[in-house]
Amino acid sequence: MKSLFYNWEGLYEYVSLGYAVVATDYVGLGTAGRHAYLDMESNGTDVVFSVPAARAAVPRLGRKWIAVGHSQGGLSVLGVAQIEGRIRDPNFLGTVSLSGASDLEDAIDSATAVNQPILNGLMAFIVFGVKTLYAEFDPRDILTEDALAIYNTGVEKGCSAASGAFTSVPTARMFRPGWKGNPYVKRLLERDRPGARPIYGPVFLVGGGSDVMFTESAGTRVFQRLCASGAMVRRSVYPGLGHDAVVYGSVKDQVAWIASRFAGDPAPSDCAAPTTSSWLSEALADNPWGF
Repeated sequence: MKSLFYNWEGLYEYVSLGYAVVATDYVGLGTAGRHAYLDMESNGTDVVFSVPAARAAVPRLGRKWIAVGHSQGGLSVLGVAQIEGRIRDPNFLGTVSLSGASDLEDAIDSATAVNQPILNGLMAFIVFGVKTLYAEFDPRDILTEDALAIYNTGVEKGCSAASGAFTSVPTARMFRPGWKGNPYVKRLLERDRPGARPIYGPVFLVGGGSDVMFTESAGTRVFQRLCASGAMVRRSVYPGLGHDAVVYGSVKDQVAWIASRFAGDPAPSDCAAPTTSSWLSEALADNPWGF
């Protein structure tokens, strides 16, 4: 999409503030090959590779950079932080994950529990991602006959717009019983657990209190794992905001955190904060926008 889907919602404010924005093309989206949907390692690698590619195209770009992503992108940038745990690029200043702090398994469980057929297409794309990573995997082993028929025409031979066709299949009839026990699905779920491996750079975790996929409780587990690893993590949950609304509902806090990283200020962390209220009082004191 030329508009990058988000229009004004998630990218333009950064450009208007003077930042250069590099929007990563994930492998398999508009190019040959398959896309590893929601695999934080694969998608994070694409983001890391996009940085030198952008500098080759526009040599005057600044050297220092931050990874920002929402939803799939929010999980991808946590993958970037994990990859940077090995690379340790001194010009990498940190990560802003918007609605992305969740184990993939938690996100699947949440989407299944709320029984909203509109999310079924996303579940089917995860199946596509499993097949991308593990060629031996057969979707027939986990999808019901009803879901498989739509999957073959709408996902394997279609595009994201075809995902709406899955609303005709009740969520409870998308998958065969015990499907998460499939060995290839288990391998994917084990790969995509943010905070399970060391990261590099500070992190700002943003979540919506009403997000039905990347839930507050799932974000708490990721936050605790990152803290236990010694990471510097600021976390903010916005009550009443859902999966998309939190992108623009958190803009002031995003901008303040990003500007502080480029200014070279010490990274804040909530890992030792005992309560939410103490975090809020601290945030009000150190936020130059007074938000």
